[in-house]
Order: sequence, then C-alpha cells, then structure tokens
Amino acid sequence: MNNHNETAHGLETVSPNAPMTPSALIMGLASEAGRPVTTQEIAQAPAIPEGATRAEYAALLRAS
Repeated sequence: MNNHNETAHGLETVSPNAPMTPSALIMGLASEAGRPVTTQEIAQAPAIPEGATRAEYAALLRAS
C-alpha cells in the first residue's frame, strides 16, 4: 500500500474540512486494502500534522 491515492480521494470526498484523526486514517487505509490493516501498515503512513484537515492530509499522502 505505498500509493495511497484511493485513501486520499476518500478523505477529500468525505468531510474534507474535518480534522484528520488516527481513526480516519485507519478507516481509509482499511477501505483501500479491503481488509483490516496492521499496526505496521498504520505506522508506515505519514504522521498526521497537528491541526491538519482531511484534505490537507490527502495532499500529504499524495506527495509521499
């Protein structure tokens, strides 16, 4: 799951101005993978900057 375009698109589509949370990240990654994600997969995602919105985090995902 190195390319997170599907996760980024989902974050931009569903409440893009909402604060980005670890729960939103886990749900997005799991949706993209089609299965529960491991703690290792979660740890490999870019850190969520404090105060970031879902749209801002989506841009970060695409850049990583």
